[in-house]
Amino acid sequence: MAGTTHVNIRRVSKNKTVEEVVSTKCNTCPEITFKADGTGYIKAEGGEKLLDIFNWKVSGNKLFFTNGKPLNQEADTLASGSYIIMPSTELLGGRRIDLVDDKDTKHSLVRIN
Repeated sequence: MAGTTHVNIRRVSKNKTVEEVVSTKCNTCPEITFKADGTGYIKAEGGEKLLDIFNWKVSGNKLFFTNGKPLNQEADTLASGSYIIMPSTELLGGRRIDLVDDKDTKHSLVRIN
């Protein structure tokens, strides 16, 4: 599988940042489709197997995500809840945004054209 590497810089204090090299395997993540009607679905890698359906809405800088009934045990992609949307101009195989949950866990979404 193809992959990509980028440098992730994060601030740990007012005057100090930490750099780490992050490698990502491409085409290994589920495909998530957000439809304009506030619904969506998650398919397995390659888009052949439907894993889950969900509802979503955006208000301000928050994404509200509600899982439907999982269609498969592999469907634990994003938990139901709210996520802060952190836009990113960095490219990682396509246009990217990060979602941060209430446990401060970052989930990266990349739009692949």
